[in-house]
Amino acid sequence: MAGIEEKNIFNLADELLTSKAVHDQMAMDSKSYGDGNTSKKIVKAILSHFRFGSERPIDFVKEK
Repeated sequence: MAGIEEKNIFNLADELLTSKAVHDQMAMDSKSYGDGNTSKKIVKAILSHFRFGSERPIDFVKEK
């Protein structure tokens, strides 16, 4: 994560664009932001919370 500091954002973007190894690692890490079902789980959790759904979704655990 780059945060909000301009210099840090620039340095990380520069490294990503100029280092094939860094780019390849980022491209391989396909589960950085979840498992692709987050919005469905959010809806299910909201419905469950307000007693409109049958069960709470299973928590996402990021693989290492």
